[in-house]
Amino acid sequence: MDRRNFVILRNILRTIGRLAAPTQCVEVQEMVANFLHILAHDVKNRVVGRQYARSGETVLRHFRSILTVILQLHELLLKKSEPITSDYTDSRTVLGALDDTYIKVNVSAVDRPHYRTRKGEIALNVLVIYSPTGEFIFVLSGGKGLQPILECLGYYYPCDAKYPNVEGFLTPYRGEQYPLSE
Repeated sequence: MDRRNFVILRNILRTIGRLAAPTQCVEVQEMVANFLHILAHDVKNRVVGRQYARSGETVLRHFRSILTVILQLHELLLKKSEPITSDYTDSRTVLGALDDTYIKVNVSAVDRPHYRTRKGEIALNVLVIYSPTGEFIFVLSGGKGLQPILECLGYYYPCDAKYPNVEGFLTPYRGEQYPLSE
């Protein structure tokens, strides 16, 4: 997150969300920075507390207060995409693209075999279909059976070569070089 977006988020949380620092020793800016640090780097509150000379309990309390405000402001912070209807008249033949990624997760030791990737990491596979404007149309986390879902959506989505070349997928031909302009 760049500085401009950080300031915008901090101001929204402070003004609209009425987030206030619990003491004069801690500012809202530090609370938001700690919150984002925990989310972005998947670290424990005591680790962040050590970096900012705060107790783990204090960091956790601030994290929970910011999370509460963000959940209250979800209508403002999370953009809802318009559903694609059956009478879609855009002249383009491709509605978006399909991609997946692994997101590292912390799970109990019992569940780790279910989340282990082929490279040995503990992660959740998330499939995303997004529109040409970059809006998320569909998100599937850790699920199997993508083909029936794509057939229900009724459109073709370009994807990379790891997907099968079947109904709903537009994969590149193996061994072909495609210019970026195409």
